[in-house]
Order: sequence, then C-alpha cells, then structure tokens
Amino acid sequence: MNSWLPITEYAVKNSISVSTIRRKIKNKELKHRLDGGKYFILDEKGALVQNSKTPAVELAGKSVEEVLDFAERSINAISKLNHEMVTEKEIIIMNQKKKIQKLQEELSELKMLINLLEKK
Repeated sequence: MNSWLPITEYAVKNSISVSTIRRKIKNKELKHRLDGGKYFILDEKGALVQNSKTPAVELAGKSVEEVLDFAERSINAISKLNHEMVTEKEIIIMNQKKKIQKLQEELSELKMLINLLEKK
C-alpha cells in the first residue's frame, strides 16, 4: 500500500540521506507533494530500497568483525540522519521564530493604529 512519508521518515526507511532526497525532489525524480510547507514523499512499497535482504539474512554466516563493521556503519548512518533531522528542525524553528517576531511587530503596529483611530 502506498503512503506519503515525511522526508526524514522516508530517508530512514530507505537508507537514503535527506540531502539526496531533496536533490531528487528538485530534479523531479521522486513523486512528492508539498503540504503546509513540508514535503511528503510517495512511498511506493519501498521503491527505492537499495537492498531487499534484511540485516539478519545479510549477516548470516559473517564473521564477528564483519558484523561489528556492519553495526558501526549502521550507527554512523543513523547518527548522520539524526544530525540532519536536528539541523532541519533547528532551521524550521528559527524560521518560525522570525515569522512570529514579524507578526508580533505587525500586531503592535495595528494595536497602535487602532488606539489612534479610536482617539479621533
């Protein structure tokens, strides 16, 4: 069943970096939609899954060193995605704070204008 996933969730599910997904959106290589300023990617039953094997199947019969290497690579990939998600959220928060400040300034100006008009 197809579903719409946020960029970060799609990135984790398909083991792709957020920047790669954004590049694919820009190049119109992914089916996506913009909803409330946030991109959602159509997840067509894992269309971009690069490896159909599960980690357990992939690691069967491997040496301890190979399993540890796989675990380290997985942790690094997760850490990188986490960092990208935190950075993206910080940017969103910063932009929202700027919008709030601008709206508060506009509200103050409107209140002042109302007071002036009521006095006349």
